[in-house]
Amino acid sequence: MHAISWDQLCRSREEGGVGMRPLHAVRKAAGVKMAWRFMKGGSLWAEWMANRYLRRINFWACRIDNNFSVTFKAILRCRPVLKIAICRNMKDGMTTDLWLDPWLGSRSLLEILGGQLDREADRGLTCSRIIRDGIWRPEGYPYTAQLAEEIRLITIDDSQHEDSWSWVGPGSGGGSGLFCFRSCNDMVRTHHDRTEEVDFIWDKGIARKMQLCAYRLLRGRLMTRD
Repeated sequence: MHAISWDQLCRSREEGGVGMRPLHAVRKAAGVKMAWRFMKGGSLWAEWMANRYLRRINFWACRIDNNFSVTFKAILRCRPVLKIAICRNMKDGMTTDLWLDPWLGSRSLLEILGGQLDREADRGLTCSRIIRDGIWRPEGYPYTAQLAEEIRLITIDDSQHEDSWSWVGPGSGGGSGLFCFRSCNDMVRTHHDRTEEVDFIWDKGIARKMQLCAYRLLRGRLMTRD
């Protein structure tokens, strides 16, 4: 397949490629997976990393420091991708930072309202401050009417043990909430326009060798004496 560019081969079949995964996308997806495992916690490794680098600092607000390990720097750099692929499941708000955690879609309350936390009293507040008896009570905070309504639409699940994160990336495991590497890889790779010119050759009833031969033929890359 050397006669066809690597960029072309790494496109999805719907985009005219063969669906190979570019190494830079795999590397980034692996970093997001590591960040997801760290954020979810529940392992000795995640607990040690949190105690070593975060302590009282919120994961989403932590700045990259030169003294951090290469691994933890990679985890922090993956936060922008991680944000748009996760969802906060609310129970009582006790473990969700009111200002810094991205519990409003892929955004934190601080990002929506802008500015910085100037008052010391605002630091460390959890969403339990605006949840009473299983109902959102956002009164008393600087929300717009639209934002307050958006907050009230967030489901509170009393059946959970505590607040938790779910993976909601595109095509993620049938809505199971579990991390899906394929979904993550699809998020970080470069996308191209869809094409239908080679769709028919990927029929499951055709041998793989014949599929690749037909693909090269359609691309004008089949080696001949001409």
